[in-house]
Amino acid sequence: MDRTASNHFFQVVNQAYEKQSLIVTSNRPFQEWAGLFDDAVVVSAILDRLG
Repeated sequence: MDRTASNHFFQVVNQAYEKQSLIVTSNRPFQEWAGLFDDAVVVSAILDRLG
């Protein structure tokens, strides 16, 4: 996923954070997400808000 798509996904998660429920499914373990997204900092922020 490129940087723009990563940031858009983060914005979706961030806007839902503490306001509504959000279910995310993946066939990849969280440890592999850093390789899927362009920015490890964004992955960390996403997982923080999902956890």
